[in-house]
Amino acid sequence: MNSKIYAVFGILVIVACLLPVVTVSGVNGIPRAKPGTTTTVVGIGTAGSASKAGADGIVKKYALCVGVSDYKSSSIGDLSFCDEDANDWTAYFKGKGYAVTTLIDSQAKETAIESALFSIIAAADADDKIAFATSGHGTTSDKIQLLLYYDCYDPATDGDGFVSGVVPDKELYNWFKLCTSKVVIIVDHCNSGGLNEVVSGHTNLLLQCTCGSTGYGYDVPEYQNGAFTYWYCHRALQQQGFTDAESAFAWVDANYPYLRADSPVQFDSLTGSFVF
Repeated sequence: MNSKIYAVFGILVIVACLLPVVTVSGVNGIPRAKPGTTTTVVGIGTAGSASKAGADGIVKKYALCVGVSDYKSSSIGDLSFCDEDANDWTAYFKGKGYAVTTLIDSQAKETAIESALFSIIAAADADDKIAFATSGHGTTSDKIQLLLYYDCYDPATDGDGFVSGVVPDKELYNWFKLCTSKVVIIVDHCNSGGLNEVVSGHTNLLLQCTCGSTGYGYDVPEYQNGAFTYWYCHRALQQQGFTDAESAFAWVDANYPYLRADSPVQFDSLTGSFVF
């Protein structure tokens, strides 16, 4: 099985620096990834931590902000502004009273992300709020959406059935499977709209993505951010003053300069709204 997995990711990712610059409404954007070749990947990944039982009547807020601009392997092109995305989300959440963990570049290995997220989920209960903002490369393989982190070309495995640094949709689902807190996941990776199954069976999870299952996220020098992060964090939340995730997303969707498959998508299984 491992040999097949290694072969999969030897052909998976197309170097981002070879992709064209796309101009939309006067904005120059560089696609963050391109869909990979069709392959077969199996497994569902590591099970996440369980939240504390019940609710204590006190709302505590936790955030994990992840951004990878500089990847470990030269086989995948580096990006420009994913670290800025993570830092900007960190500043926003801290201003809202969240306890924030930030993982950037070499800190953002899959195992480190898992560990940080599982610690947050284990500390939280049903009253609490969790935000997970992530920015980096994304791709798709045989209709499986993949988030690619710092060590994504590392030949080692981390015991979850996948090559290190690669998080498929079913694994992301499994991370939050036992979480009872209100959760918003904000994903600035290409092809991220294919992560819709992450919300399946949940009543407490909101997933907001930069694009559809075949779309792109963009590095935009004019913004010094990823396009989705800029329009969401800076424009909708800070400039427009929206306080809940659903209203902020609706404004972004109405004003975002990228269209069709590159338009933001949202999957909402949350009862009520997510107020930051």
